[in-house]
Amino acid sequence: MRLTLTAHSESSDVVSPSCRPQDASLRCAGSLVLRLPEFGGMALRGLEVHRLALGDISCGGDEGDECGGEVATSSEPGTYPVQAQVNGLSTITEPGSSGLTPGARVQVKIALRDAGPEQYMDTVDVQIRQFVSGPVKPLVYDTGEQGVQQVQIHEQGH
Repeated sequence: MRLTLTAHSESSDVVSPSCRPQDASLRCAGSLVLRLPEFGGMALRGLEVHRLALGDISCGGDEGDECGGEVATSSEPGTYPVQAQVNGLSTITEPGSSGLTPGARVQVKIALRDAGPEQYMDTVDVQIRQFVSGPVKPLVYDTGEQGVQQVQIHEQGH
């Protein structure tokens, strides 16, 4: 797996803040390049961020929308491990073994764990679901928790 991800959200005091277009109360942005050689070369590019959580990532079920708020923040900046979750929509550039077509929109859910500055101690779990109407989004791919070279999660001051 090759993954390059950035996701940003502004801070907000709004009750139940959201990045989703239909009820956005704050600005969020992101970019994603994901290549899965082990899945026939499937590749995704682009990210429309719908949820960004730091610290408490326990809400947001398989569909990613079961949270009271779309943005959560960590309580102890600078302590490890730090967890983050990014949910959003991306576009398939290479379908690989997915059975989908180039240009198809997919829902991605990426859970990250930053264990500190050492390399190869961090983990990531990527779930990709077909973006279809209705509450059930068919699972296309799930990496399971995997070790990665480096995750850097940080919260900037307001």
